[in-house]
Amino acid sequence: MHHIKLMKLLYLSDRLSWLERDHSITGDEYYSLPYGPVLSKTLNLIRGETLNHTKTAWEEWISDKENHQVSIAKIVDEKDEYFWGELSLSDTDILDSVFEKYGHFDRFALVELTHNPDIVPEWEDPKGGAKKITLEKLLQHLGKSKEQIKAIFEEQAEMQQINRLFKGTI
Repeated sequence: MHHIKLMKLLYLSDRLSWLERDHSITGDEYYSLPYGPVLSKTLNLIRGETLNHTKTAWEEWISDKENHQVSIAKIVDEKDEYFWGELSLSDTDILDSVFEKYGHFDRFALVELTHNPDIVPEWEDPKGGAKKITLEKLLQHLGKSKEQIKAIFEEQAEMQQINRLFKGTI
């Protein structure tokens, strides 16, 4: 799959996850780039612009091919709990739903789709550069109220604190 297509499908999946469940599948940050919105950390992985330990884990699962193509590096058994353990059933349902709806689009059709302000109003033309799409802006465009956005940010802060606690960094 071309990396632009992968990026758009992942962005649309994360966007749907925020809409339906008030949280992300990827935990990534979003930016407007000339070809539409992207997941910043994931794009850096695709480009090879990562820390060594992250790159090693990425390369274990994702294979870089010629002409900006990426593919799964391992054959995965559907019953492999290690592979699927990081994704909940609702995560895979969202990924499946987005792929069913948009997976037949080529990369340029997905770029056009994600430039459509009726579909992805948070994307802004970065004029050749990059422009951050804040989570607050994304949530506003998804129709979340100020109270809902505040609750989402509070829950995220609590989860970060819990994660630090389990890592022993509090």
